Amino acid sequence: MDFPTAIDLADRFGLALYRGRLMSTATLITPAQARLLQNRTDWEQVTVRVYRGDRFDLNRMTYNGWPARPLR
Repeated sequence: MDFPTAIDLADRFGLALYRGRLMSTATLITPAQARLLQNRTDWEQVTVRVYRGDRFDLNRMTYNGWPARPLR
């Protein structure tokens, strides 16, 4: 999926975002910070923590059966 969609889903479902590949408290970023990196993804990676078997239903806006929170 494209970058804006991935960040929007992470924001809606409260998924952790990280600057780079290392997923630690030191690299944890907010969705707003991730959006600022959109034009830098050739140099900097943004990682969303998901697990094998996780499912998104974009028609019903659910993640593993949980409904999305409305965007702020």
